[in-house]
Amino acid sequence: MGRRESGPEGSRTGRAFRWTAVVWVLPLLVVAWFGLDAARPPAADPLSTTEEALQASPSPAQTTTPPQRARSARALDAESGATSLPADPSIEPVLVLGDSLALGLEDYLPGLMLDRPLTMSAEVGRRSETSRALLASATTPQPPVWIVSLGTNDAASEFGSAVGSIMDLAGPRRCVVWFDVYRPSDEDVINTALTSAATRYPNLHVLPWHALAAEHPEWFGWDGIHPSETGYIARANLAARGVEEFC
Repeated sequence: MGRRESGPEGSRTGRAFRWTAVVWVLPLLVVAWFGLDAARPPAADPLSTTEEALQASPSPAQTTTPPQRARSARALDAESGATSLPADPSIEPVLVLGDSLALGLEDYLPGLMLDRPLTMSAEVGRRSETSRALLASATTPQPPVWIVSLGTNDAASEFGSAVGSIMDLAGPRRCVVWFDVYRPSDEDVINTALTSAATRYPNLHVLPWHALAAEHPEWFGWDGIHPSETGYIARANLAARGVEEFC
């Protein structure tokens, strides 16, 4: 038998077969390529990664313990009567008890008494009787040193008995420094009652705010009671010196 020779028809059939294979295989390759790329995890954005890392890492404020300073908080009122004790038992914490003139010390007194934790129980318009009731109802021990700013809002006829009641609650072992009063009316009656109480209670020490304020009328505005920032700084220094001297 002789060898079959391929003619033009055979060549066309072979070429058609090859093109058909290309047409079928090429889409498969494309699908396979994009399928692998879709499955591959996306490349990380370096800026985004850096931002996420910074957010995940603790800030210096979170990792660094701030320096210990005097604590000032309204703790004796309804919230709490507790006071954090210092690490050194020889450093005695302080209770600041009083009215708006006590609140005015809040920004200045801690900086003058860095070693002493401060607890503040003060309210605008507070009278001595209110502080007495709060002290009487407190369920936790109070600090051994008290700075008292009361009397400005009291009736002069009632102040003497209120001082005695508060000092009875303080007891003989606490050190109490108490500002005398500088106000337009009845100040002499108030201050005489406070001075008289100091003769009966040896642990009560009067801070001479009246004399200091009288030397600086420029500290006071229209009401003649609440001082300027300069006056509050002087008042805070007077309290800090009193604690240092007597307590």
